[in-house]
Amino acid sequence: MALKKMILTLSDKLNNTTQIEFQIRTTLSAQLWAKSIEEAGAFGLRESDRFYNFPQQDRSNLEHLLSSLEENIKNLSCLHPEINFPTLDLNRLQESINDLHFNFAHGHHVTKNITALNEKSWGTFNTTLHNIEAVLSNDYSIKHTGLSNARVVFTWNKTFSQIIPNECYSDFSVSYEFGTVYANYSQVGRHFYEMFRSQDDQLADEHIQPSRFISADTNIWLGPTSGHAFELKSYEQIKDWFENRKERFNRLGYFWGDPQLAIGQIPVARLAEPLVSIKEIKSYVEKLSKFSKVLSVKVS
Repeated sequence: MALKKMILTLSDKLNNTTQIEFQIRTTLSAQLWAKSIEEAGAFGLRESDRFYNFPQQDRSNLEHLLSSLEENIKNLSCLHPEINFPTLDLNRLQESINDLHFNFAHGHHVTKNITALNEKSWGTFNTTLHNIEAVLSNDYSIKHTGLSNARVVFTWNKTFSQIIPNECYSDFSVSYEFGTVYANYSQVGRHFYEMFRSQDDQLADEHIQPSRFISADTNIWLGPTSGHAFELKSYEQIKDWFENRKERFNRLGYFWGDPQLAIGQIPVARLAEPLVSIKEIKSYVEKLSKFSKVLSVKVS
């Protein structure tokens, strides 16, 4: 029987709660995601506080994030004196973040530095890098749309990953729609769309990891809707970016036009009562800003 809705419960620091209802799509990919959510529920959430670009939250403040990152790097340096972490360069911040992303992926794929003892510190390192990238892209969004790139990500202790069926690769999209839920990237490394957005040419070959799994890990987009014009323009820009690097990508077995490049992300659900106007969306996001934790996720 198809799963039709997801109820998300959020809480604030005073334990006040709010519930949000989403309608689950009928596509195979969406149902695989929903089934993973259903099975993951018994094992609990692993990350429940990944709120990006909500007004007044610490994780939306670049100065706070940079301070947290530097403290985190000091901690990791004590745990791993053998690793020479790149210096954070504020004058080339995105490139500096790309360098640090390399360390996270390298630790997983090559040196196997991630252990039960240091996993939390490495996890904080990774999510802080993503928070900083989100803030860097947010100024452009506010300037051109009046809206923040607000989103919520939650992950699970057991994700019930499933290999993406071939017929589901056509579901990938580079467009964004307010109130849409996407199956989150659940691998260590970077997929092509993320590489493109961050212009990451520092990434090692083995860290290029196109999406191959649908899991219970989830990304809820509460930023502006991009529209078809954005989607068409983005595909052209990504194609040009890919073609300029095709010698490398082709050598690794990646060719433009192959659906398994998995460009973008898979939409799996949407807000049950979609909001349309900028005024409505801005008010909605501001109200959610006091909430900073995913308390529970239920599908039915």
